[in-house]
Amino acid sequence: MVQIEERGAHSSPAAPRLKESIVERACKLACVAALIVMLVVIGVDILTRSLFNFSFEISDELGGYLLVVICFVSLPVCVASDWQGATPTLPAGIEVASHAACDLSPIDLSSPASALRLAAYVWPDQRERLERLRAAIALAQYLGVQVERADALDWVGRELSVARPGQATVLYHSIMWQYMAQGSRDALREMIAAAGKRATRDAPLAWLAFEPLAANANPQLLLTLWPGGQRHVLAEAHPHGRWVRWARTALTAPDP
Repeated sequence: MVQIEERGAHSSPAAPRLKESIVERACKLACVAALIVMLVVIGVDILTRSLFNFSFEISDELGGYLLVVICFVSLPVCVASDWQGATPTLPAGIEVASHAACDLSPIDLSSPASALRLAAYVWPDQRERLERLRAAIALAQYLGVQVERADALDWVGRELSVARPGQATVLYHSIMWQYMAQGSRDALREMIAAAGKRATRDAPLAWLAFEPLAANANPQLLLTLWPGGQRHVLAEAHPHGRWVRWARTALTAPDP
């Protein structure tokens, strides 16, 4: 269903909004069903305990499983990948203190017309990518994500010049290195290396890049950590996340 805002007779027509995808509707229905089942099970268990001093002793376990289902299917963006290799070791909790982004020509996703234009760039036969993009657009709209209009060199130079004691700074980019001029790539690489030399154990710097290392090659996930400047090839993956080969290796890999 396409929703259109009603306007006056002489005002311009509103741009059509992106309709809810099949996956989003299915996830919402699954969440509602799981919630109803969980409430019924808990209610029946409370009733039998109160009236008959009897319990089926499944409400706790079943309720836990249903909560897992609700949490999983309510995720707005989920990428199903053929994961190959070991599972990465992560800390119990990661707190994101702040985040920022830049682009030469950012798209204003608060505009329905801009969001629709972005979706139009996806090939019509790639339903999974389109549904994932729609979910990502909805998430960005909900969170109010802002992308600053700026050149990468100016923006990175400004951001890396700010000292952040007690925090790790992560510079991340994906499938953009190849679109920069060679001079800009060299300048940005030198800028990041200089910031890495200023990094400390209290304020480390990580350069995380998902980029192909050669023409027609699959992208690799590269991680460089400072202090020290150790480089790691974390994984090789399909550009759209269909498969991932996780194989963390500590080696001197070519710069992206």
